[in-house]
Amino acid sequence: MQLTPAPNVLLKSVQMARHHSAIAVMALLPAIYPCSAWSADPPPTGFATTLRYADFGTLGTARQVMTDRAGNVVVVGVIGTLPETQIAVTKLDNTGHVVFRFVFGGNGYNDPSGAAMDAVGNVYIGGVTSADDFPLVNALIPKTAPKVNAGFVAKLDPTGGHLVFSTRIGGVAPGIGPNSAHGTDVNALALDAQGNVYVTGTTFATDFPVTSGAFQTKLGTYLTATQSDAFVLKLSSPGDRLLYSTLLGGGAKNCSGGSICIGVGSADVGLAIAVDPGGQATVVGSTTATNFPATPGAFQTQCNCFFQPPVSSMTLGPSTGFVSRMNATGTALVWSTFLGGSINADPGRILGGQGAVSALALDDAGNVFVTGYTASLDFPVTPGALDPAVTRQDFNFFSGVQYGFAAKLNATGTALLYSTYLAGKGQNDITSIRSIAPDSQGHAWMTGTTTSPDFPSLPGALSLGNEFLIELETDASRLLQSYRLPTGSTGQSVLVLTPRNVLTLGSSGEVLLWFFGDASGPALGGIANAAATTVSGRVAPGEIVSIYGVRLGPTPGVGLRLDADGRVGTSLAGVQVLFDRSEEHTSELQSPCN
Repeated sequence: MQLTPAPNVLLKSVQMARHHSAIAVMALLPAIYPCSAWSADPPPTGFATTLRYADFGTLGTARQVMTDRAGNVVVVGVIGTLPETQIAVTKLDNTGHVVFRFVFGGNGYNDPSGAAMDAVGNVYIGGVTSADDFPLVNALIPKTAPKVNAGFVAKLDPTGGHLVFSTRIGGVAPGIGPNSAHGTDVNALALDAQGNVYVTGTTFATDFPVTSGAFQTKLGTYLTATQSDAFVLKLSSPGDRLLYSTLLGGGAKNCSGGSICIGVGSADVGLAIAVDPGGQATVVGSTTATNFPATPGAFQTQCNCFFQPPVSSMTLGPSTGFVSRMNATGTALVWSTFLGGSINADPGRILGGQGAVSALALDDAGNVFVTGYTASLDFPVTPGALDPAVTRQDFNFFSGVQYGFAAKLNATGTALLYSTYLAGKGQNDITSIRSIAPDSQGHAWMTGTTTSPDFPSLPGALSLGNEFLIELETDASRLLQSYRLPTGSTGQSVLVLTPRNVLTLGSSGEVLLWFFGDASGPALGGIANAAATTVSGRVAPGEIVSIYGVRLGPTPGVGLRLDADGRVGTSLAGVQVLFDRSEEHTSELQSPCN
C-alpha cells in the first residue's frame, strides 16, 4: 500500500483494524495506486481496488466518468459556486497523473449534465448555461432566448486543447406566462458508433428547433398555459448538421380545482438517453401529462398523475416516469410506456406520487434496464422481487420522500422482465439511484445515495456512509454485492468494464476501480474526513483524515503509538504508509494486484 502525492508531508496518526479500518493522516492531496494498470487480471472472495482522484476543488462536483482501452479516465464536473460556475474536464492516466485539464464556460451558471467519449478520445459534453457569452465554436445554433437558460453541446478534442464545436440548444422565443423565466436544459447525451450525438432534455421554448417530418413539432399547451416538453435530437459528429429534432410530450393535465388549473401546464422532462446499434434512441424521464404519447400494447398506457389544490400554480404536481424508444429518423415512436404507481392520497391532505425514470442502459438484445425514484406505494413490482413493498410513511407532496426502484423492460416495451423497490423501511427516507449499468451476464450494477439506515444490503457488508454500490441478480431476487461508503465516494456514476471489474465515480472526484474475486490484500475505499463520513480528494495541510477500506491492518485493531520523543511513528503493526516517492515501500501489506 502506497500513498503518493505531495512531498514532505508528516504522518500524523495511525489507527488500524482488520476490517473497516481507518488510518488518520496529515496530507495535501493523497492518491492511492495499488495497481499499476487497469488491464491487470483481477485477483482470485472479496474485492480489491484502485483509487484515483480528479480535483474539482473544495466546492466543485464531479458528474460523469468515462474510460478508454488504455485505462485512462476522463472526469467531467463543475467548479466554483453559484451564481458563477465553470465546466471542467480532467483526464487521468492509469497511474492517476493528470494528462490534461480543460475549463470552459461563460460568465454565469454553467453546468454539465451529460458526457460521452468516442473511440478516438473526443469528449462530448451537454448541459445548461445562463451565460450570454458562453464560448461558441462552429455553432449550429448560435442564438437562443436572452436572459434564460440554454442547453449546450460541446465537443473537446482528444488532447484537451480546444473545442471542436460548441453550440447552444434551444429556441429564440422564451416561454410565456409564469414560465417566461425558463428556457432549455440539456440533461443527457449519448453517441452512436459514428460519433453522432443524441441529446435529450426539456424546453419551454415555443420555437424550439425541430426538423421536417419530426414526430412532434409543436410544444403542448393546456388551457392556454405554456408548458415544458421533452425533446430528442441528433447532431452530426462534426456538429454541423441537425440530423433530426423532435419534441416529446403531452398537453393535458389531470387537474381538479377549477380556476387554479388555468395557467398551469404539464411538464415533460427527458432525463437520460441510450442508443442501440440501429440508431434507435431510448429516452427516459418524467411527465405530468395524461396524454403523453404511450403506444398501444405498451406495458403501461395510463399516466397515474394528478394535480389538485392547494398546490401552488408554480408546482407541477405528482409525476410519473416514462420510457420511450424513437425510430432512427426521429419521425415516429417504436414504442412508449409510462412506468409508475398511482397517487397516494389521504383525506384533507396534499397528494403524493412523485416519480421519474432517471437512468437507463441497454443490453445487446435491446432490453432496457432502468432506475429512478417513486413516492408511490403501488409501484409495479414482479413476483420474487428483492424488495416487493415499502412501508407507508407519513408524508405529503412537499416532504421529498423517495423510494428507489430498479426494473428491466423487454425490447418491445410490452412487459417488465423484473421490477423491485430499492428502499428502506424508515420514515422520510430518500433514495436516489443515479446510475445503472448491466454486465455481460445480465447483472445490474447501480450507484447512488440513500438516507435509509436499512437500505437493502448483504449481511456483514462494508457500511460506512450514505452512498452505495450494489449488484442485482438477473431476476432482481437478491443482491450479489452491496457496499455503503462515505459521502462523495461512489454515488455519481458506475461503468462495468468486465463482469468482475467495475468503475465508480464520487462527487468528490474519487474514481474507484473495483476488482471482485478472491482478494486477500488490502482494499482501499478512499480518503475521508477524520470521522470517515465525507470524502474529499483535497485535504488541507494539518487536517486529520481517514483512509478507509478492508484488510488494511491486523486483527485485533492497534491504537495510536508515540515514540520516545512523543511523535507518531511512520509504521504501526508492520504497516507503513508512505507519502514521498523517495522512500522505499516496505509495507508488509502487499498490493492486491500483485
